[in-house]
Amino acid sequence: MKSATKTVALVAVLSAIAVVLLMLSCVIPMVDLTLIVAASFCTAVAVWRGGVKAGIMTFAVVSLLSLILLPDKTKAVGYILMFGYYPVVKLFLERIKSQPVEWLLKLAVINAGFFVNYALFRLAFTAQLEMDAPLWLIAVFYNIAFILLDIAITRVVYFLAKKLQKMRL
Repeated sequence: MKSATKTVALVAVLSAIAVVLLMLSCVIPMVDLTLIVAASFCTAVAVWRGGVKAGIMTFAVVSLLSLILLPDKTKAVGYILMFGYYPVVKLFLERIKSQPVEWLLKLAVINAGFFVNYALFRLAFTAQLEMDAPLWLIAVFYNIAFILLDIAITRVVYFLAKKLQKMRL
């Protein structure tokens, strides 16, 4: 994607889709985390089709709009601190030659977001924060889900690339 107009259009469309997904996460609580993750795929598509700047712009626009528009700000914070930025970070981390180092850094980045998110919610909602499982168990499942997310982002982008290549887009 060469022109600035195409990049702005791409960012606008993907941002709108991501914000709608985040809005739905406020309305359909049973799949809220799934919808937040799905919104991060919009950033992945922006990085793939428009480059790093498009990915950063998509993340920034979705973050700002979600903080302004979402009735449940916790969904916006979850997107911002845990998933929204990851496709941009993923691009840089996958340039590392050593796969163990790459995965170690990916896990470090995503866990930092997880624990910052947890700490903020703990500070803001001390009396209301009740968990049915210990934090370490939640963190283990979060890491497993993150690894699956990383693999899914790679496969979805690869699939889209093959389909669009056949369509010559």
